[in-house]
Amino acid sequence: MQKDEDLFLKAEHKDLQPTLRIYQWQPQCISLGYSQKSEKLLNLEECKNQGWDIVQRLTGGGIVFHNIDEITYSLFLPKDHPKLPKGIIPCCNFISEILVKTLKDIGIKQASIAAKQNLGSNKGSAVCFSRPTKYEIMVDNQKIIGSAQKQGKRTLLQHGSICIRKNLYKTANCLLTPLLDKSIGIANILNGNFNKDLLIKALISNFNNNI
Repeated sequence: MQKDEDLFLKAEHKDLQPTLRIYQWQPQCISLGYSQKSEKLLNLEECKNQGWDIVQRLTGGGIVFHNIDEITYSLFLPKDHPKLPKGIIPCCNFISEILVKTLKDIGIKQASIAAKQNLGSNKGSAVCFSRPTKYEIMVDNQKIIGSAQKQGKRTLLQHGSICIRKNLYKTANCLLTPLLDKSIGIANILNGNFNKDLLIKALISNFNNNI
């Protein structure tokens, strides 16, 4: 994630072509949104006992647990890119449409864009996958991709977490507040028949074709 920050800062001062990064984490890591405070939200001793590193993102949003059951993407776009709509909401929707197309290409036909802000209960949760929000990606009212943005003077950065396997319950002891898991994973939907390479190929193809 340090590479994402470095790229963003570079793009704020020098022209950068649209860039998509796709990665996983080793060791496992907890990332917090830019305004979140680890000491207020996390049981730091338990996080250490479970082997979690902790980092702060440039982007907003809630806590994300990054491990082998998740894939992270980061998208960098010049704000004056001709295909990028003006305004935060149209921009979010534009990127979400690409993500939905990606999921449908790998067999998740029921993927859709959330239509209402703070869907359901647990509105005050600090965890990304406990609070589905408008323009994020859902399957049967459960969140499968969570995303957050950072907009600079020249550059848009969007971070996203793609849930591969539903396992948030394993992290409940790391939190100082109750956890309500509203996530669903690609492998859960496809009955374990998940191919990471196909997902990555579909992501790259759809972003290349639409940006």
